[in-house]
Parts: sequence; structure tokens; C-alpha cells
Amino acid sequence: MIKAETNIYDKFQTVIPKKIREKLGLTKDHVIEWIADENGKVELKFRKKLTDDDVKGMISLKEKTNAVKLVDDIYKKEIKNMIFIDTNFLLDFLLKLISGLKEQAK
Repeated sequence: MIKAETNIYDKFQTVIPKKIREKLGLTKDHVIEWIADENGKVELKFRKKLTDDDVKGMISLKEKTNAVKLVDDIYKKEIKNMIFIDTNFLLDFLLKLISGLKEQAK
């Protein structure tokens, strides 16, 4: 187990301690997911950022689909509900796209 302490700086920024970065093999290509429960316990999850290449070919369908229309439909629905775009918007968008493709394949 590694225990480390960091400071909170301007704009609430902090640093992942070197010992932890090295142990987990973290790079600038990682994203941190922060999960806080109602008791104040915080859990951090690290994952690689998704790229276009990561998403391509995740699923294949027997039927032909109109991906442009699917993306357009999802985008229009999301834009209506958005006040601002956060860093997880793209991931959520892609997951909804994949879910939509799976539904279409049924």
C-alpha cells in the first residue's frame, strides 16, 4: 500500500504523487474518474482516454445502418439537453452511439 499526501492549488488543481503514478503506470493519456459517496469517501478510477481508433470496430452489425443519421439524431438530442460540454461528453456520446447501434441491430 502506498500512502501519499498532496496539496490543492489554485483552481483546485492537485498532483498525483510520483510513487502512485509509477506504480499504476499513469501517463498524460489517462483520465481520472472521481466518485464520492454520501459519507464523503472518494474513490478514484484511472482509465486511458478513448481515441477514434479505440472505438472503431467495437461492434459489427449484420444489417446496414446509417451511422451519419444515427450520430446526427443523438447529437441533436444531446445539444438540446446541454448547458455546457464537459470532458466526459465525448465518452457518453460514443457509448450512446454504440448502444443505439446495438438497438438497431436487434
